[in-house]
Amino acid sequence: SGGSQLLWRNGKVGDKLTVNLRTSTTGKYDIILKMTSESDFGFFKIQPGQERPKEINLGVTPSAPVYLEWKNVEMTVDTPFPIVVELIGVEKGPNFGLDCITLVR
Repeated sequence: SGGSQLLWRNGKVGDKLTVNLRTSTTGKYDIILKMTSESDFGFFKIQPGQERPKEINLGVTPSAPVYLEWKNVEMTVDTPFPIVVELIGVEKGPNFGLDCITLVR
């Protein structure tokens, strides 16, 4: 991430953010998302491609990294692979912070 973070602020329940990945080699990858939890972050459903979505509350543990992982995900060379983040709940705030996405073959 180059020390930067993708910060999505002030979403509304039902809003979606899509991040498209590309790979230079077709194959199976483990996808690891590193996110930030903070007191003003929301509750999200995250789905890479057609993989099973996972839900996570990022407003629980302030200022700590949080990881989600999907194993053996098929990705095709130079084809956009969407990761969809949907805001599904707000406790203290609607924000989302993505630190990095790691692909492991």
